[in-house]
Amino acid sequence: MGDDRNVLEGFVYDRRPRRAFAEGFAPLGTPSPGLLDGSALSADMGRVPYRVVSGPDGELRLEGTGNLAGVPFVLSKAYRFFEDHFSVSWSLSASGRTDLPDEWKEWALFAELPLTLLAGHDSGRTIRVEGRREPFLWDEPWEHGEVRWYRGEDDWSKTAFLVELSGVVRLIHAPIETVSLSESGLERTFQGTLFIHAFPLARLCGGEASVMIFTGHDSRSLPHA
Repeated sequence: MGDDRNVLEGFVYDRRPRRAFAEGFAPLGTPSPGLLDGSALSADMGRVPYRVVSGPDGELRLEGTGNLAGVPFVLSKAYRFFEDHFSVSWSLSASGRTDLPDEWKEWALFAELPLTLLAGHDSGRTIRVEGRREPFLWDEPWEHGEVRWYRGEDDWSKTAFLVELSGVVRLIHAPIETVSLSESGLERTFQGTLFIHAFPLARLCGGEASVMIFTGHDSRSLPHA
C-alpha cells in the first residue's frame, strides 16, 4: 500500500463549483491558496445569479449585483463572439458613485478559467507565459505579475490556444487534482489546471478589462506577431 499521508498532503476539500469565468472579490495581495480554493473570496459572484441585459448582435451582456466593503455594486460582464476568437470583459460601478470608492482601492476582481489538456505532466503538453523563456507543464503551480498573454499547446493532438489579457496584474495557475482509491492505495489524479486572473478594481470602475481566447493553428504564432 502507498503512503496515504504523502498523497493527501496539500489537498483541501474544494466546495466551490468550477465554472469558466466565475469570479469573486478579494484584496489584491491575497495569498494564492485562498484564491485557488475560493475561501478568500468576498462577494463570490460564482454563486450569484446574473441577469441578461440587452446588447448588440454577437454579444451577450450580463449584470450581477452585490455589496463589497459596505458599498453596493453592479458588475457587468460581456461575452463577445468573433470568427476566430471570443472575449469576456468586465466593468464595475458603485451605486450612486462615479469614482472609485476608497474602500475598494486595494481590492481586485479574480476571474478563474479551468482548462485541461488531459495529461498534467507531459513534455508535449505545455503552458507558455509572456516573459518566461521556459514552458510550464500543466501540473506545475506558479504565480506571475502583470502579463499580456499565455498559451497552451498539445503536440500529440495538435491543439493550441492563446489567451490575451487586458488589465491583468496577477496570474496564478495550479493543477486541479482529485484523490482516487486504487489497488496501491490513494492516488492523485490530474483533472485540469485552474488559471486565475486579477483585475484591480481601479481599472474596472470607469473602464474595462478582458480575457480574449484564440484557438486553432494561428494561436501558436499570434503572441509573436
